[in-house]
Amino acid sequence: GAIGRVCMPTSKMGWWNWAKTTSVEYLLRCSLSKVDSQHFWDLMDSFPEDAIYAAEQEILSGLLNVYKIRTDTLFYDTTNFFTYIDTTNEHCDIAQRGKNKQKRNDLRQVGLAMVVSKEDYIPLFHHSYQGNLQDGTVFREVIEKIKDRMQALGLNQNTHTLVFDRGNNSKKNLAIVKSLGFYYVGALTPYHHKEIIDRATQEMSAIIINNETLAVYRERSTIWEDEKTILVFISDRLKAGQIRGVYQSLAKKEKSLKELQQELVNPKGKKRNREELEKKIKTIAAGQYLKDIVKWKLI
Repeated sequence: GAIGRVCMPTSKMGWWNWAKTTSVEYLLRCSLSKVDSQHFWDLMDSFPEDAIYAAEQEILSGLLNVYKIRTDTLFYDTTNFFTYIDTTNEHCDIAQRGKNKQKRNDLRQVGLAMVVSKEDYIPLFHHSYQGNLQDGTVFREVIEKIKDRMQALGLNQNTHTLVFDRGNNSKKNLAIVKSLGFYYVGALTPYHHKEIIDRATQEMSAIIINNETLAVYRERSTIWEDEKTILVFISDRLKAGQIRGVYQSLAKKEKSLKELQQELVNPKGKKRNREELEKKIKTIAAGQYLKDIVKWKLI
């Protein structure tokens, strides 16, 4: 499997088709007809869990030594993936139900936290965790392990910056990051810092980065009893995506309101009193960014 990942990255089924064209059958000293998915899982069972960290460490040390990958900026993020592990399966406790990114909340999922390099997105750290844990909780569990991995790889904390999103924010988490000596870039929720956004709106200045002009505002401000450098900028790509999302939401709202209108004029349609109708319209008109756009009045 590892040889196939290096030579021809593909699925487990695709690996078998690739392996038939190589000498891997001779190297394994067994027939490929005996190498099925169960064989794959049996091999995984023979690999001790506590050996994973050491194996990663050795592979990464060799990788950084050979390819001289720049690691001065490190990205941290979490994701999850659903499984088909049965609800009654009590042997696996890592797969739990939670908010699934693929909207499969009906299935048990496994969480994955990773740190990758900005250059080429090379994974430098990973942590698997129970699928019902929140991002902030996982961050507290792994941040010290990330420091240990950096030290083991000989990465100087003073020349590296860890970047993570606002899902990991909390007063306690940022205090831990500071105590561990990290340089970091996080994110704040604009809704919770309206006074900063108001100042930024009035005092934006233009800077050029990589031939791209950005509107930026910078200040020193106290966040959670600690002074930090705050940088506010407008992302044209994010702005364009949000505008598309607003138009898509408006189209759905309009469709739902027209369907409600057809129900009301239909003699055989469901009868509603004013209170029920107002509640129905409020539900349809609700949505992020839409409260200041959609105006309605029931007459």
